[in-house]
Amino acid sequence: LILIGDPEQLPAIEHPGAFPALVDRLGAVELAEVRRLRDPVERAAVELVRSGRGSAALAAYSERGVLTLADTAADLEAIVVGARHAAQCAGEDAIMLARTRARTARLNELAQAIRLSEGEPGETSIEVGEGRIHEGDHVVTRVNRGGYSPVHNRERWVVDSIDVEARTMTLRHLAESDRVVTLDADYLDRDPADAVGSVELGYAITKYGAQGMTVDRAFVVLGDGLSKEEAYTALTRAREGTELYAISREPIERAEIAPAEDERKVGADELGRDIERSEQRALAIDERLRGELERRSTAALVSELGELEAARDDPAHRRAEAICAARLDAEARLAEAHRGL
Repeated sequence: LILIGDPEQLPAIEHPGAFPALVDRLGAVELAEVRRLRDPVERAAVELVRSGRGSAALAAYSERGVLTLADTAADLEAIVVGARHAAQCAGEDAIMLARTRARTARLNELAQAIRLSEGEPGETSIEVGEGRIHEGDHVVTRVNRGGYSPVHNRERWVVDSIDVEARTMTLRHLAESDRVVTLDADYLDRDPADAVGSVELGYAITKYGAQGMTVDRAFVVLGDGLSKEEAYTALTRAREGTELYAISREPIERAEIAPAEDERKVGADELGRDIERSEQRALAIDERLRGELERRSTAALVSELGELEAARDDPAHRRAEAICAARLDAEARLAEAHRGL
């Protein structure tokens, strides 16, 4: 059984913590070189997020001038949609990433509206689920389809053409321009449980939908309960650069009881602390071990730790480890010699 993944990215929904626990116990072959992000400063910043140092990471983004704080949700949405639209007009593959489906739905509506106002998508459109798709829109498919021209959940496409009478839609893949598929009425009329339709607008998607995605530029909306794993996933999607957006003012709960202020300022430090919260959970075996340790006195644990550290630092122990390593190396060279013979 070969498991592949990143224990610091989004965890499994039903069993969060299982993959990191196996990595801790069994070890893993690790990829150490970041290949997608081209900016070395961004590489360093996402490593800070990955290691749980979100405040330091957002300070780095803020110093680069790519962290924008808006006063209201409406201001934030207008700014991020405008920035993404400008990137698309410049020929870049750009995406907006948010935590909640409600936020992404609003961003998609605004992104489609700004393109329609400039006459970019075609006039031909079709209703799919609860939304309306136009020719030229960016969309994501939400239902898997096998066969000669497969379609996968959360793939990103641009709508090439729509046949309203036949109720078909032809899509061209955004990352693989030679991939063209035609979706018939049977596909378009499916009703997936976790989506508003089998095809949705794809200008903005959630962080879970962004796993495995590579784009030129990403526009990430912070807040809404964003976790460390979600932030790490969102901040590692773009080759050329990532811009961050957040709301700088937050309503104070129960302000009607103590009405000194009805909102408070939210800065980069607090946003950074928010993305230090992890979604990983301890497995039952870890909880059992923790319970066993809690039943022992602190003095006994300190004593045992001291003995272990002393044994590790003992000269005889170090010599034994060196001899063992030399033996393994000699056995490896002997095996290589046998293969040569």
